[in-house]
Amino acid sequence: AEKLLKQKCTQSAREIIVRLQDEMVVTYRYLSMQRYPKLVKQSLVLLEKAQLLQKNENDAALLMLTMGLNDMIYERMVMPIPFLKAAHLVAMASKLDASQDDEINAVLDSIQEALNRAVLLGYIQEQNSVYQGIEGEIRHMQRTLKEHGTIEGRYQKIKKLFEKLIYQTREKMIQSHVKPKVNT
Repeated sequence: AEKLLKQKCTQSAREIIVRLQDEMVVTYRYLSMQRYPKLVKQSLVLLEKAQLLQKNENDAALLMLTMGLNDMIYERMVMPIPFLKAAHLVAMASKLDASQDDEINAVLDSIQEALNRAVLLGYIQEQNSVYQGIEGEIRHMQRTLKEHGTIEGRYQKIKKLFEKLIYQTREKMIQSHVKPKVNT
């Protein structure tokens, strides 16, 4: 891809780079609560004045209301699928019987693979403290299983770390990729 970019073959490079995406994109649409109430009040005032002056101003009032309803704010959220997959695997592992060491280890390995994929795709850096906390918990759980210890209380901790990771990622994506777009 780098070679293609240097050769100014941007579209060909783009085809390669796009395959490195593993994310879910959700777009939220909000009604602008800054302008809508003002436009509703202006419409009502216009209709009241028109009624007093016995003029037909319905179209103008309707236009104001339509402007308020069309004034939407769009927010795009990107959620990396490796995080969602790993969080789901944690929930799955927590439901396994504690005596199923091999199955739990296999799920823990899958969680680690999902996290590694997130690092490779650039969704998170290995230096991130939450990421390191999750990795540490996984290693601790695997050591405990080898020693035939109990890992019951560990699932809640790792679930909370994943919630924090997903929240961090969501906030980072919103701040860096998305400037709320107003449609008027």
